Amino acid sequence: MRLRLLFFAQAAQLAGQSETEWETAEGATLATVRQQLAERYGAPFAQFGLARNQDWADDSTPLQDGDEVAVLPPVSGGAPRITTEPLDPGQLIAAVARPGAGAIALFVGVVRDEFLGTKTAAVRYHAYAQMAERVLSEIVAEAEAKDGTLRIAARHRIGELLIGEASLIVAVSSPHRQAAFSACSQVVEEIKTRLPIWKQELTAEGGVWHEDGQLPTAARRSTRASTKPGSTEKV
Repeated sequence: MRLRLLFFAQAAQLAGQSETEWETAEGATLATVRQQLAERYGAPFAQFGLARNQDWADDSTPLQDGDEVAVLPPVSGGAPRITTEPLDPGQLIAAVARPGAGAIALFVGVVRDEFLGTKTAAVRYHAYAQMAERVLSEIVAEAEAKDGTLRIAARHRIGELLIGEASLIVAVSSPHRQAAFSACSQVVEEIKTRLPIWKQELTAEGGVWHEDGQLPTAARRSTRASTKPGSTEKV
């Protein structure tokens, strides 16, 4: 069975290539490929993420002839990505800068002083922090996997933020500006759609939740399934 393997960042450096054809036995899973990679290229490959046909998948996922497998080390910028500490744009710029990058696009989301015509004194971000870390890592890795020339770093702050403080920073480096602009915008949109973080505006009348968003697609499917006639909910 023949696979197409793509290597990114440190994985490409360790493997000495960015792409190769890979032969493996019929019935192989991602666990099979992971073991083979570690045996050929070294122990770090046992810890790298693997994606099948541009989707994250666990090691039990079966493979088919012609599949594309991406080998993804921890995404640029390090952890934690969800933090209560103030955000520094300079740190994220430094995380993505490299000699081959002719452009760095930066998005900084800041707390404003108004919400639906009401003055806001501050904002409080609530998060399912462990899940938010994982989802944010996935969003960045997915974007990097689509274009191996990109390097991306993202941070989201949680807790109580004052007017003018940064809540979200995304930095993207690329050889060319248009790719950096496009990827930065796409990553921000994915974060707004998928990240389990909730925003509460703190006004003179009390806390007001933002309720204009949508659940992620997978969550909406789960919600619909649980409300089908005859379904039961376990508590």
